[in-house]
Amino acid sequence: MSSEPPTDTRLQEIAQLCAHATPGPWKWWTSNSFRRLSARGDGDVLHGTIQRHDGQPDVVCSKADSAFIEASRSIVPEFLAEVQRLRQALEELTRGQLS
Repeated sequence: MSSEPPTDTRLQEIAQLCAHATPGPWKWWTSNSFRRLSARGDGDVLHGTIQRHDGQPDVVCSKADSAFIEASRSIVPEFLAEVQRLRQALEELTRGQLS
């Protein structure tokens, strides 16, 4: 995790990922032993399927949701580090004002 704040460009990239992904909140649903990630309960974000051409299992997910899911592994730690950095800066400012 970087202790550097995200650049404006990075924030714009993340905002674009969010804007194009299926609106949330997302929730895992299970019925008939099938799991799916949904905003509406119908597997609109991610659901399993069987490929017709070879019978192999696969998942169905839009390109936008796939990109969002993939990027989230980096984004969440990045934002946690930023929250920690901002909290520390606020604490230092508050301490300075109390002195």
